[in-house]
Amino acid sequence: MPDGPERFAVMRDMKRIFNAYMPYKIHGHRFVNDVSHPWLIGYRRHPFLRDFFKYVDIDAGARRG
Repeated sequence: MPDGPERFAVMRDMKRIFNAYMPYKIHGHRFVNDVSHPWLIGYRRHPFLRDFFKYVDIDAGARRG
């Protein structure tokens, strides 16, 4: 169906049907578990950032000990 008022009317009707018969019920259950070693320096989990490894350093003295 090409773009136009008829298509948009059909899409609007579909949205109404979806909302009537299948209302959105969004759930989010997040569980985060971190394991780190004592020789890891600067580790702190960011709530959104996933590439935290560039901010982490290793204490070689503590690692040998």
